[in-house]
Amino acid sequence: MTEKKLDLSKPVYTRGDKEEWIVLCGDSNTITNSNWQFSLIAVKKSTGEIGRWRPDGRIGTAFGSPDDLINMPPNVPPRHTGYINVYENEFGLFVSGLFQSSGVARAAGGSSRITCVRIEFEEGQFDE
Repeated sequence: MTEKKLDLSKPVYTRGDKEEWIVLCGDSNTITNSNWQFSLIAVKKSTGEIGRWRPDGRIGTAFGSPDDLINMPPNVPPRHTGYINVYENEFGLFVSGLFQSSGVARAAGGSSRITCVRIEFEEGQFDE
């Protein structure tokens, strides 16, 4: 998954606990620690704690960390993408399964499948 670039003109939050941080400076003198460069300095809005991050908002791990900074507001539910197989029987159309990739959905579909459909949804979303 490719993440959007951190926009320092908008509010930033830690990925894990969704705490808001106020960016004090995004181009401070670089602090090097174990081959990582930290140049973004911010203060936690709720406690005054000060933290440092890489220019891209990462805390310094090669993979996503709950301590990374992101722009997503905490009240926006995560979006998901999945694939469903559509079938037809004497009662009409029906779907079976929610798969993480189209390849897996197609492999599970069998010869009676009409189509494989990509869907996107937010957690907690209910359409009437």
